[in-house]
Amino acid sequence: MENVTWSEPAERRRGRELVVFLHGYGSGEQAMERLFIALPGSAMGAAVRGPLDVGGANGWFLLDPLLNSDTTEVLEAALSLLAWLDRTRKEYRLT
Repeated sequence: MENVTWSEPAERRRGRELVVFLHGYGSGEQAMERLFIALPGSAMGAAVRGPLDVGGANGWFLLDPLLNSDTTEVLEAALSLLAWLDRTRKEYRLT
């Protein structure tokens, strides 16, 4: 997960509670920024961009016109997100 928009600068992230925001298909992490204002003072937000380009926007896995998906792609996206979360929790000692 290379593209993440944070609600707090790096120097204010250590030891905070983390809320991860995931956008929908054909959107991006910028769509989640407006939700940061609803976070309690003890928490910070991370809006993560899906890795796939879907027509100039982003997605977590591809969908066909009938909204079907490939289970392997769904699992890869989930595992990638969980790996990022593990690294991020360790880096910032998040709760």
